[in-house]
Amino acid sequence: MLVGLLPVALAASAPPFWPHFGGDREVTVLDGTWQYGLNEDPSFDSMGAIRTSELPTPNTTAVPSTMDAALPGYPGARGVGIYRTQFKQAGAARLQFMSCSFYCRVFVDGKAVADSRSGGYTPFWVDLPNSTGDRELVVLADNRFNATTAPLHTGGDFWMYGGLIRSVLLHDMPDDGQVWPWRAHVFPTSLSEIDLNITLSDPTRTGPVNLTLQFDTSSAPQPVQGQAHAGVVTLRKVAVPSPRVWGIRKPELHTVAVTVDGGTVVERFGLRQR
Repeated sequence: MLVGLLPVALAASAPPFWPHFGGDREVTVLDGTWQYGLNEDPSFDSMGAIRTSELPTPNTTAVPSTMDAALPGYPGARGVGIYRTQFKQAGAARLQFMSCSFYCRVFVDGKAVADSRSGGYTPFWVDLPNSTGDRELVVLADNRFNATTAPLHTGGDFWMYGGLIRSVLLHDMPDDGQVWPWRAHVFPTSLSEIDLNITLSDPTRTGPVNLTLQFDTSSAPQPVQGQAHAGVVTLRKVAVPSPRVWGIRKPELHTVAVTVDGGTVVERFGLRQR
């Protein structure tokens, strides 16, 4: 397909951090001012039956930020932070939370769609069925010490801040029958070659996949056929055009853009002397 051989242009809505996205992919950063409330009732069950319409959010807060920042020597707030915002959906979509701690529960239009107990800086995401129009997103962030909701934060001398402490992203997803590259993990094997593990948007995809690779912005895109196994394409010993070695005094970095079915993900990497 000729479109796949054109130089990659990043979408205007791409996040400022890595990875970057482009081609047909639309990625919207939902950061900004959200409605906010804090429930400090120890008996409030963040895993129980909840009507989001009854959750008060009388204040506002910035996302990302912490819900329990305090001056040294003062305890931070403990409870359930209630975050509320709106977003527009146009087709199938994926909500990605780069970090929500300790326990996180996600509601869209009042329906619970995901939760996570990982906390810390562990991203998670949830796929939303095809829909069009305005949606309401409510996120509960429970920073109470609890072995059930926060198994990694049960006290001790260190714990994470609570709340939506990294960005929230809305990813458009491809039409039925298509796949896009979700991530491309780069593993340098020498000073001129890399292995690529490409995770596709469909974790069940198995079979041949036509894709293009473009290194940096000046090299020509390379058409490649890979084989997907359970949503992952592995490419071995891929040559890096005009390789440059990363060093402390001259930290050279490369980028690789992977395009499948018109959707692109761009990762950066370094080739380092061992």
